[in-house]
Amino acid sequence: MTAVRRIRDLGPADLDWVAEQEEAIFGPAAWSRAMIEEDFRFPGKRYIGVEDDGALVGYGMTSFDGEALHVLNLAVRADARNRGNGAALLTAMVEQARELGASEMWLEVRVDNEAGHTLYESFGFVPVRIRPRYYQPEDVDGLVMRLQLGDQA
Repeated sequence: MTAVRRIRDLGPADLDWVAEQEEAIFGPAAWSRAMIEEDFRFPGKRYIGVEDDGALVGYGMTSFDGEALHVLNLAVRADARNRGNGAALLTAMVEQARELGASEMWLEVRVDNEAGHTLYESFGFVPVRIRPRYYQPEDVDGLVMRLQLGDQA
């Protein structure tokens, strides 16, 4: 039987789950529940989730500034990785950017996150610069990446 994958917008009832996943996936660098709730309510933000056979297994957060779409977070539970869930989230984000008329997308990824680099590069994101010690409290550098969307619609 084939797994059924679905992307959906997350709502206030999903924020506890997002906070639990943040802690499980990012440990000391995780956003707190309070930070997530405050960010969720801010204009221009969108939180989406990916369901695999009816269960939430990943989420993404974006922010649109009128010109660029910023990927704030993209995370998939460890037991649901390497099954296309991250790519499904990123596809939805690129579609969102195009629908909004964004000219580009930006993100930061840990320099030691090889799986993230591979995913983003497969979508056409290119490295722009390093942000030293961007990820705290681990003092890990962040790689800034950009995807030019141009006039693609």
